[in-house]
Amino acid sequence: MLTRPRVLLIALFAALLGASLLAAPASARTYATTVVIKYPPAFYGELKSSKALCRYGRPVQLYKERPGPDELIYSDTTDGSGEWEMPIGDPALNPGSYYVQAAPTGHCRPGKSKTITF
Repeated sequence: MLTRPRVLLIALFAALLGASLLAAPASARTYATTVVIKYPPAFYGELKSSKALCRYGRPVQLYKERPGPDELIYSDTTDGSGEWEMPIGDPALNPGSYYVQAAPTGHCRPGKSKTITF
């Protein structure tokens, strides 16, 4: 049988643990990022997220799939609407498979678009 001081100590510990578990998700919360890619005449699209900070002013990179590491083709930063544009048209690109990635920043998770092949 537990003594009264032990019961109080266990109850206090449980309360403190519960409070810390409730506080942790708010400070550790992250937000998903969806990367939309469109083509032609050039690669363009937008970032979508429930958090405005995850849409605006984020760097995005256009990659070409290759055996081994993929090749970075172009970088841009999203504007105030979460949109990005990479003015690379057909003459500058060889046929292949391309995708866009947004790196994680702050509370924003990384995102990757679908792959476009031409």
